[in-house]
Amino acid sequence: MTVSINKNYTFKITGSAAKSRIAPLLPDNWVEGDTNVDFLWENAPRAVTKSFRDDVMCYSHLPNGTNILDSKWVLARLFQDAHCFTGLAGFQNFCRRQQCSSDVVDDEESFPQRCLDLFPGYESTDIITNFSDWWVVKDASSNGAGGIWVVSPQNRSFYQDARTSPFVENHRYVAQPYAWPLVLFQGRKCHVRVYGLVTSDGRAFVHDRAFLHVANEAFTGENMQDTVHITNCCANSHDLAQFSGEICAHFGVDSNRLTAEGEIEIGLARYKQAIHDKVAQLAERTGPFLRGGHRNGGFEYLGLDFILTGDDSAFLLEVNAPPSQDTATGLPHAEALHDAVLQDLLHLWVYPRVLGQDEQPGDWQCVYTPSVVESVQASVVPSKAAVVNKMRWALLERKLSKVEDIQETKLMENSFCVPGIRKHFRYFQNSKRKPLVYFENAGGTQVPICVDNAVQSSLALRDRSIGGKACVASARNTLQLLLGAQKCRIFLGANASQLISNLADAYYDLLSSDDELVISTDNHLANIQPWVKVATRSGAAIQWWNPIEEEFPFLNKSTRLVIVPHASNVLGEVRDLHSLQRHVRRETCGRARIIVDGVAATPHRFAAVDANEVDWYVISCHKVFGPHMGVLCGKPDAFKELSCPLEYGTLNYEACGGIAGLGIYISALASHLSSQRHDDDECLVGNTYSKEKETFETAVCEDIGALSPELVKNAYRLIRQVELPLTKMLIEGLQRSAKVSILASPQQCLDRQLPIVSFLHSDLDGELIVEACRRAGIICRYDSFLCSERFMKQLKFQRVVRFSLVHYNTAKEISYVLKVLQSLEGWF
Repeated sequence: MTVSINKNYTFKITGSAAKSRIAPLLPDNWVEGDTNVDFLWENAPRAVTKSFRDDVMCYSHLPNGTNILDSKWVLARLFQDAHCFTGLAGFQNFCRRQQCSSDVVDDEESFPQRCLDLFPGYESTDIITNFSDWWVVKDASSNGAGGIWVVSPQNRSFYQDARTSPFVENHRYVAQPYAWPLVLFQGRKCHVRVYGLVTSDGRAFVHDRAFLHVANEAFTGENMQDTVHITNCCANSHDLAQFSGEICAHFGVDSNRLTAEGEIEIGLARYKQAIHDKVAQLAERTGPFLRGGHRNGGFEYLGLDFILTGDDSAFLLEVNAPPSQDTATGLPHAEALHDAVLQDLLHLWVYPRVLGQDEQPGDWQCVYTPSVVESVQASVVPSKAAVVNKMRWALLERKLSKVEDIQETKLMENSFCVPGIRKHFRYFQNSKRKPLVYFENAGGTQVPICVDNAVQSSLALRDRSIGGKACVASARNTLQLLLGAQKCRIFLGANASQLISNLADAYYDLLSSDDELVISTDNHLANIQPWVKVATRSGAAIQWWNPIEEEFPFLNKSTRLVIVPHASNVLGEVRDLHSLQRHVRRETCGRARIIVDGVAATPHRFAAVDANEVDWYVISCHKVFGPHMGVLCGKPDAFKELSCPLEYGTLNYEACGGIAGLGIYISALASHLSSQRHDDDECLVGNTYSKEKETFETAVCEDIGALSPELVKNAYRLIRQVELPLTKMLIEGLQRSAKVSILASPQQCLDRQLPIVSFLHSDLDGELIVEACRRAGIICRYDSFLCSERFMKQLKFQRVVRFSLVHYNTAKEISYVLKVLQSLEGWF
């Protein structure tokens, strides 16, 4: 092709930043125009160029190029090294699939890992934090520093909580593993901005010149601030005192050197191959969706961000197509690098397309050439090719989504449950009726078969002098293990209310008008009324503690008793007993006793009475999968103060036998923690089982080894692992209606939330909601649940609808309940 050197060529550049950057680099005989344009550059296709962009000689985009290359969602799909999800529910499902922990990771067994530093003479940094369960979550449609979150075990509950999570319903996000081990610059995290090029003939190029972008603050594993982990210039340039700006780098040199402007240039030759390989993969995988740009000489100019790691590999963070033509600092070295990259781009691709010259790559390195170049007619209209490319991607996306939907449906049916756990309960095996969805566990849980059998055995073989005493001894031993109260005395009674009343009466002789009782307003009335009565009789003062407004009560040397629940039976918020105990001991010089109602908490959380050092702890066994019996455990020194007995009359030996059976169930439950056995039907609502299966499961249960402290802890670990995502799913589902108000304290968070959720609807009466649920086979309640008047006044309710779950409930049940509620007229 022969081109006259005297001919004027026309160009059009949209966007002020691109125009001011590129126009000065073009030959003098190139003039700006609006029609008959030879070279068109635009950051994103604009309506004003639509009429002629298919007919230019060189164009800055490939058909559908921006939608593919600039999309975090698409790249995650194609590379499959990141995870795609939609909204908060998608994030929660992602955490479940990855088995992300919601607890703070114990790093005591971790060993320091050394982070190499690119700055000459700068010492390497030792980091102890384990980053194996850290993720960087990005808004799939945002650019710059917006929409980036660093998620770790330390803060994951914040992002999973519907009340605090930034994730928006129906919005797309991408989660990338936290790249590790890092390469730092002056002790700070950095990424390298690489310039790439993909051309209409399918080739891909990488330029040797690059920039380092550096975070503002020194890198540590403990600091979760964005300025430590996010290296984007937009996130850091606001603080010029710490901002490093763009630091020149070069893939063609091994060691650091100075640029012509006197700035340091970092040698990155050791990472060159890793960068080239990743860009080659990018071109290969996106190629099928970028076809058809031959006619107008299409290309995509890319800014690729990579994290460099200590093993000489590179992790692709994101792609900008095209990158910004502005520099963060405007300093000569940054301006010169931008100009050099673009000047080489013009000689490599633009001038050969417009002027017919040979390609002059300069510092551009070809990293990928298709093995088979498709025969594409130059007459193919790029705009039509863009439509075809979109259709190709849509078909792939539809296929991927369909597979994910199938996997998610299966996950929803089988997750959030302990495999096979329902086989331990006759309630879920009734072949004559479909089991009801039981969401009233806070009123009393279902009973395992081994507990039922143990009660029946005690009744069938009644022997008070031998068998009865053995049942009582076994029950006390089981309860010491179950409550983590091996240093405590165990007292048994008809129910928790009676035992609290007995304890209050026993303290009557120890109280005087000089004493003060601190009573938390979130107590059940069973842990309020006996203490009010004994205070009135003894003349002791009462101080009401409102935990909604104050974390700890005001105490003094007159404080004699502090009376609290481990968790509210309406809010489901777990109290930090260990911190409360230290506060009480410190403020009262060790004089006050702590009395804890653990009835609502123990089905879900390990009481750890010895470790928490509370003085008295009471539970109801019928709310912990056992028979109807109350249990009170007390520290020996607390019991020695009392002159009155706490147990009266003959104990219920059959119930004691059932408690021993409860120990068998807890052992069986703990065994599920390491079990790999799965049965897709075991977690489904309405499943029934044969008598042979029941007998088998009962035999398995009774063959479990003796209960131990470790088995109890394992069982509670499993319970929490199952219940936490169930709770999140339920809360999020209820909050989809703006008319629903969930009762919660200001400081309440999901990490301290039991699967006890109480709510009000602004338009629908609670009785109507509960009745509608009952008709649909859902058992729940609308009540005050024996809360104190003070507590109800603080939270402004008289009665609430309460859903209470345990570990044998399932995600499918929650989906069903939410569907029933959402079908009610006026729910939304």
